[in-house]
Amino acid sequence: MESFKHRLNNLFENHGELIKLRQLIEEQKRNAWLVGGCLRDLLLCRPIFDVDVAVEGDPTELAQQWAQLCSGRWFWLDRDRLQSRVLLPNQLTVDFTPLRASTIRGDQCLRDFTINSFALPFNGELACQTILDPLHGLQDLEQCTLKFCSSRSIADDPLRMLKGVRHAVSLQMNLSDEAIQQIQDEASAIQAVAGERIHDELGRILQSETPVLGLEKLHKCGLLYELFGKPSASWNADHSFHELREFNSRIVDYSEEESDEPTLGNSFSTRALFMLATFIRHYQPDNLPALLHEKLRLSRPHQRIVQCLQQAPDKQWFKLVEQVETPRQKALLVELLGHFPAEQMIYWSISLQILQKGKVHDLLEAYHQNQCLGKVPDLLDGHQIEDILQQFGKEIGQWQKRIKQEELSGGIHSPEDAIIWLKSKISD
Repeated sequence: MESFKHRLNNLFENHGELIKLRQLIEEQKRNAWLVGGCLRDLLLCRPIFDVDVAVEGDPTELAQQWAQLCSGRWFWLDRDRLQSRVLLPNQLTVDFTPLRASTIRGDQCLRDFTINSFALPFNGELACQTILDPLHGLQDLEQCTLKFCSSRSIADDPLRMLKGVRHAVSLQMNLSDEAIQQIQDEASAIQAVAGERIHDELGRILQSETPVLGLEKLHKCGLLYELFGKPSASWNADHSFHELREFNSRIVDYSEEESDEPTLGNSFSTRALFMLATFIRHYQPDNLPALLHEKLRLSRPHQRIVQCLQQAPDKQWFKLVEQVETPRQKALLVELLGHFPAEQMIYWSISLQILQKGKVHDLLEAYHQNQCLGKVPDLLDGHQIEDILQQFGKEIGQWQKRIKQEELSGGIHSPEDAIIWLKSKISD
């Protein structure tokens, strides 16, 4: 406990704004407590990026005054529940919530997991305060066990089921047998949770150090079925998870060596998105577009990427990789992949282990140098083709596509070659 007090003092010393908050609380004669994950992470010696403060009564005015005092930015998290957040200039976030019950002990019993139910009085000298732990969370933390605070924890917020799996993989803890049974009994309740909230938790599970373990726990708890629907008849859980572990080890190695991995933004990292795409290739759920958009709330680019990665390029494409020679031919080959070619190239080089990293870089470099606005310029523009076609009514775009195909095979090397080739096809 002494080391905990030392880390707690360091937190306040490194963030003097928290000292000002404590002073403001005392001036207003308010009762307030540090609660939740902040205390858990201090006990686990993990870095602190956000702090939760529970306040007796409405905390809104207190939070606003403190934000103004510290040049922080205040905004609502949930206006109906009087929950708000202050983002400090140093990027520390502090969330303010009223007690969920009439007493702090009642509030603790309404929280999600016992390891998140700690409370520490914010008033007075920190060195004199003792962690309030009515649910024996300290013992569970020491035993690396996740337990729900009560039998109604899931009913109060079904997302806690996903959060439990996320805690298990990110904190290297085990869900208790009772917790697993609770989730199995109430797994269908996840259907009532907003897709945006599911998206965030699933993304954090998949970008953890052990994403496959997270998927296995989701499966054991019955949440995979509720999130992704019925799998294909050919899906084998053991085989799928084995393949996913192999893929994860390769993507970790690739990422460690890669310095310019594409950044896709949003809540899903590139690695998490690749893991999701690989899992879906094995699971093969029905109505994938609806799943990605409505259930998982992926952004449109991420939806397209996952869908693109469900089908590998045909064998002829990989044969052409070894045949193309000029930078323009290489760029045309990459263009054949369609949407998000860079992500596809990297994914298939990891998944199929056919393309060497050097070859991927070579092709992508040629593509970036020879494309404009995501398209390799045509050798002949539409007006040139119209002049040659004259009365022929072929689609211009189709002819441009055929010219590019001929370039890839080595039959065309210049605009002049394209004109000669086009005239020969018209005369046939």
